[in-house]
Amino acid sequence: MDGRWYPSEIPGALMIRPIMKKFLGSATGKSEVILNELTTVHLFPNPAKEYFETNLPDLGNYIIEIVNMQGIKIKSPVKEENKILVSDILTGFYFVTFENKITGQKFAKKIIINQE
Repeated sequence: MDGRWYPSEIPGALMIRPIMKKFLGSATGKSEVILNELTTVHLFPNPAKEYFETNLPDLGNYIIEIVNMQGIKIKSPVKEENKILVSDILTGFYFVTFENKITGQKFAKKIIINQE
């Protein structure tokens, strides 16, 4: 950038943060930019216990990963038809990332895993 200090782009942040490189839009530390979020894709049930489903057509055309709130990959889940198994993931908040194998388009959805 130009060496100046800019106010944080994160709503409610109390600090001014120097921007040393391109701002990725979040402060999670995830180095990969998620291009957009498809609002028509839903994950249910949410919170999930053993599995969740999605209304995403052609699920086989997507690479699916579950990442924690810090952007660290937890696992590439097992898929059974439109069900994604999560019974071995600890209770918490996660992102489910989808990458289209053909177009390369990426997006993410939030999910809560509740094993209690």
